[in-house]
Amino acid sequence: MEYQELDELIDQLEENVGAAESGKRNWKEIWGDIRYISQQFKVTRYPSKAKKNAAWERFQQIVQRMKAYQESEREMRQRKQEVWAQRVEVSENHKEEIIYHAESGRPLSAWEEALAMPILAPLEVVTKLVTLGHGSIFLDRRASLQYWSQRIRESWNLLKEYKEEMLGHDKKEAFDRLKALQMECDDAWRVLKEAQQQAYEERQQAREAQQRAFEERQQTWRAKIEGEITELENRLSQEYAKLERRNNHLTTLQDKLNNARSDEYRDRVQDWISEEEDRISHIREKIGRIEGWISEKQSRL
Repeated sequence: MEYQELDELIDQLEENVGAAESGKRNWKEIWGDIRYISQQFKVTRYPSKAKKNAAWERFQQIVQRMKAYQESEREMRQRKQEVWAQRVEVSENHKEEIIYHAESGRPLSAWEEALAMPILAPLEVVTKLVTLGHGSIFLDRRASLQYWSQRIRESWNLLKEYKEEMLGHDKKEAFDRLKALQMECDDAWRVLKEAQQQAYEERQQAREAQQRAFEERQQTWRAKIEGEITELENRLSQEYAKLERRNNHLTTLQDKLNNARSDEYRDRVQDWISEEEDRISHIREKIGRIEGWISEKQSRL
């Protein structure tokens, strides 16, 4: 090869390096050109050693320029990779923080164990706990859900705050998880409110049943007392009838006493009158007792 052709190859190499630096040529092809030119220096004769040295020096400057550029590119790629790796780490850390913040507020207590996993327990279990005297569990549950709701709201705020520093897939994963936790929390609130309403209705029904039972007992008791009063009133009427008959008989005896013609008969009638008066006194006492019983029972109505 003539030295002029080699010089032209060096010129072309310089031009190609410039093109590669702007992204228009492939570095692999240029390295092939460099190896070819380097081999040609061994067989190409220049008019003088000085010219050959000058050509070689120019060639080496182009090679060093290319190496320096590629090293700069490698360093830039490495810095980009480091920056990217750091961004990936920051994004993942933000995602984990957001999800953990929301999940850590999720109730994990004896309530949840009693109602079985997950949080959404059968409504009848909740109501059963309340009807067994665990009404205060509603207050604990409400406080737990209020705390969880607050943590979820704070996590949404964190997502909004970190979104510019997060990668798309991490933002989506955090968003989807928060949405699922929000739905779970909303369902837990719904179950709690339904359980409270059902427990309230069952307590109302129990109170109404107790009231009805009490009223029925009252009616039965009142009917019994009224029946006893009626029976006593019947007995009182009978005693008044007896009293009237005894008084009439006493009047008859007194008439006989007034019309008695002998002392013997008068004494006998007097004995009859005494006996009748005793009977009348006994009947009056009995009437007094019955009236007292009636008054006592009436006072209980």
